[in-house]
Amino acid sequence: MYFPDLSPYQYVSQYTAHTLNVGWLDAEHNFLTGKPDEEILERLKIHCQNDVNPTFGIHPCELCGNVSGSAEIRVFGRDDKIYAAPSLIWHYMAEHHYQPPAEFLQAIQEGPLPDTPDYKKFWHWYYAGGESEKEFMTPEEWEAYQAQHRPHLTVLPVAPKSVTLAELPANDLWAKVNATKRRVLAHLGPNLSYEFRSSNIYQAYTGLCGEAQMAYEDGELNEEIVSKLEEYAEKAVELWKITSPPAPLLDEKHV
Repeated sequence: MYFPDLSPYQYVSQYTAHTLNVGWLDAEHNFLTGKPDEEILERLKIHCQNDVNPTFGIHPCELCGNVSGSAEIRVFGRDDKIYAAPSLIWHYMAEHHYQPPAEFLQAIQEGPLPDTPDYKKFWHWYYAGGESEKEFMTPEEWEAYQAQHRPHLTVLPVAPKSVTLAELPANDLWAKVNATKRRVLAHLGPNLSYEFRSSNIYQAYTGLCGEAQMAYEDGELNEEIVSKLEEYAEKAVELWKITSPPAPLLDEKHV
């Protein structure tokens, strides 16, 4: 998924006021490079560990295929600017030496970090469409937001350890959704052909990922949705085994 740096953000969120794209790279578009600053990388890592906007599928790094992501970050800068970046941006900078715009680097260095009072204040303003005063969220509002938008780690190795659904609590439906997504990623890896990604089965699977996400956020996630997602996850894995070359899972010690 490619968007030019500093273009208006209009991807998967209804909250787009004042928001600009940064770091949406692909293999077909050139980008500026430079040695990343270690302090900025450390601050950026904190943002990527507190991701938002989980997406409907898993997106591999198109530059190397070694990691995948499935969410975004928000960085608050000067002049009421908000920067929307994929959670893979840390990988892009650390491994591929992508150089974001100077104003984004400035926002990383100067702006509030997630899980701080100032960051909560900006989130409240962001959710109001950038029109209200920057007021603090209540602790209860922040906890509810975190529970909805930080259910899992999004930057994963190519073949993470599979999670056994039977080991999870029967009533933890969201944990089952994330375990299913991790299991699919563990089998498929990031290098999926266009033909496979365009198949009806894989499209149905990614659509169900999105349906589960929206149902979870609305408090309507149920066994029927999860069972359907698990069914199409199995179908996607079986289709991949038939149509794609084998790619053995990493040993547990390498995960």
